[in-house]
Amino acid sequence: MSVAVMNPIVQSSAASALLQLDEPEVILQSHALRILNSLADSFWPEISPSVAKIQDLSEKPSFPDAKLASLVAAKILFHLGDLDEALAYALRAEELFSISDATEFATTLRAKCIDEYIIMRNKPENETANDGKAQGIADDLGFEENKRMAALEDVVQKVLDSCIKNGEVRESIGVAIEAKMHDRLEQAIQSCASRDERIAALNYCFECSQSLVASRRYRAEVLKLIADMHRREEDPDEVALANCLSFLEDAERLAELLEGLVMSDDESKRLAAIQIAFNVHDNDTPRFFDKVVALFVSKEKTEGEATTEDSTRKEARQQIKDILSGSIPSSLTLDFLSNYSKADSYILQTIKSTQDSRSSVCHSALLFTNAIMHGGTAIDSFLRDNLEWLALATSWAKFSATSCLGVIHARHTASALNLLSPYLATQGGASSAYSEGGALYALGLMFANGGSQKLQRPESATPADGSGTSEAVTASEYLLAALRRESGNEVVQHGACLGLGLAAMGSWDGVDDNDIYEELKLTLFRDSAVAGEAAGLAMGLVSIGNGSEKALEEMLTYAEETEHEKIIRGLALGMALTCYGREDDAEEIIETMSSSKEPILRYGAMYAVAMAYCGTADNKAIRKLLYTAVTDVSDDVRRAAVICLGFVLFRHPKQVPKIVALSADSCFPHVR
Repeated sequence: MSVAVMNPIVQSSAASALLQLDEPEVILQSHALRILNSLADSFWPEISPSVAKIQDLSEKPSFPDAKLASLVAAKILFHLGDLDEALAYALRAEELFSISDATEFATTLRAKCIDEYIIMRNKPENETANDGKAQGIADDLGFEENKRMAALEDVVQKVLDSCIKNGEVRESIGVAIEAKMHDRLEQAIQSCASRDERIAALNYCFECSQSLVASRRYRAEVLKLIADMHRREEDPDEVALANCLSFLEDAERLAELLEGLVMSDDESKRLAAIQIAFNVHDNDTPRFFDKVVALFVSKEKTEGEATTEDSTRKEARQQIKDILSGSIPSSLTLDFLSNYSKADSYILQTIKSTQDSRSSVCHSALLFTNAIMHGGTAIDSFLRDNLEWLALATSWAKFSATSCLGVIHARHTASALNLLSPYLATQGGASSAYSEGGALYALGLMFANGGSQKLQRPESATPADGSGTSEAVTASEYLLAALRRESGNEVVQHGACLGLGLAAMGSWDGVDDNDIYEELKLTLFRDSAVAGEAAGLAMGLVSIGNGSEKALEEMLTYAEETEHEKIIRGLALGMALTCYGREDDAEEIIETMSSSKEPILRYGAMYAVAMAYCGTADNKAIRKLLYTAVTDVSDDVRRAAVICLGFVLFRHPKQVPKIVALSADSCFPHVR
């Protein structure tokens, strides 16, 4: 006996459902929409001519299945490629729009939802053309902004809940950071089961704050949250916590952290404190780690009143102070470079033997070659073996020859005055103004970023201030005294300003009065082209990264008033250095300099962009530089704009060839 088997019905068309959609009865229209909802992904070309009818039903308040109509309309519009309108109708569908479905429709609109929500959350800082377009669609649908925002937030909250439930912590961290949802960011990190997972999540959050967050202020908020969560851990990652505090420039808490680690009985904690000290010295400005040292020493005195430290803690404490002051890093770097130098002096001798002794250009070039080859190694045998040849240098070539000693002996601070005493009048040396100016510049190169270190003066030396006292002074104090003493010699002033700027680099916070900055300003106001150029640059070095409005206003005003191009150039670069790392905070001065009629100030504006957005790959900065590279009338400004792309993109080298490809084919040789 045969048994009849019923085959499942395979829908081959949406025609019957579309006919029911045209019926006046509401129950038939609702039935048609349920069928069309199941067929939309397959038969959307057939359904699309009726999308207007479906949209009308979705907007009727009296229609009981308006949400279902919105969902069907969203699916058809999605397949037609209108994602903005599809999203608007999907949001009107409310709970019927399931974000957990694995369909292309759900995943695409879910991502679109997140993007739209992030744009709207960042709208006060980032107005875009897409905002207006999306808002226009919402208005057309009678979907006001607040309701749209609530609907988007509901979807994003569901997405984050799903990510946390499925253990996708990194995905939820990325969305929470971009959408500025601090509560969900904290929840995502706390959802990690173990301490190691939470620390890994916090470290990933730190990386995201550096790569995803464009706003400097918001980045600080995220880092503050990360630091707070690190502190809540029973066994926190002290190095990661210190990184956050360094970026926040929170010297007080960093000093407390170092003090706690030093006082710990655990040897690994004391080693962590030493590593933190190295990180702070390598990555932060002198004004910051000077504050840390001062606070650390004050806490040492407080602790010393209550207890007597053992030798191990005292040793660790002294090591941290020496690291932050720069003496240990300088010594280690000098030892490494001198012990592992691969420079071949035979190459230098060969080049020297083929040179025309009358060519000052070739003479200076070989001096610079030797300085770069032996930079930081303290190996000056080539100069000592060729003293007669070295004596051929005259005028500014002699200045350069002497300053090259600072490059070769960089960080060789213990013997700085012994090496330079033959060229310094205060140390009993008989030299020309060019040699003395070069020696002061060399001293700054030796103590670059470490002007607070003490100078070890030779026994027979005369103090720079002429006081007759043999009390040790810092490199910055010595150079400051030299600058004050040589008020009538612009060549020596030039070297003293450059050396002082290097030694005191980043030492001024831009708030309190600073003797070094004020003395450099006095040198600038004497309106000497040679000394003023160096003074302007040194003012920028001293105030590097502080963004001081006072300093920027003074430098800009004087640059607009003076007639010396050298001074304008020095001040332009000084203003650029002051903007270092300031990002959006530097926009006002950048715009002012960019709109100047003086090409040297526009030239400085390009470097201000480079310094303000250094390493950030910021799109706004890149667009400005590219625009200037093709529109400015000055060859120097165009060239500077292209060069500065390298500063902005130095952490993203693979992007550089693509961005400069068109500039490489420019008709302007300076741009090429």
